[in-house]
Amino acid sequence: MTSRSKKYREFIAAATAGNADEAQRFVAPGFRATLNEMLVDLSFREFMNELARQREAFSNLGANIEVMDTREEDDRLVITYTLTVTFDGPLRSQDRSRSVPPTGETLRIPSQDRVVFDEDGRIVELEIVTDMGHTLAQMLI
Repeated sequence: MTSRSKKYREFIAAATAGNADEAQRFVAPGFRATLNEMLVDLSFREFMNELARQREAFSNLGANIEVMDTREEDDRLVITYTLTVTFDGPLRSQDRSRSVPPTGETLRIPSQDRVVFDEDGRIVELEIVTDMGHTLAQMLI
């Protein structure tokens, strides 16, 4: 495992656990994240808030990640994986005005993270792409 892969895995472990102080050690000033279901870039604080919203619905978020492929080139890292979570809490809309009730189902979510590092090895950009159609189909069983 390369040092960038190791740093990224440590970042994701801290971020999905809700440990913002630990996760922030791995990001550069001006960090931006994009999640495929959102049309805007997220700051570090907004990214952590989004993960908190997701943890309400999937309490084991980040606990079971099966990495399929890791590619690294120059300042970029691409990780393809399957995330397994349990839909055990309400999934609230961004503005929290609506929610989808939990089903108790275990979901397998095919995903890919695309990461850009700065010259100091800190994360500058993160794009998380998931198969939302596949995910929604499992949630609405």
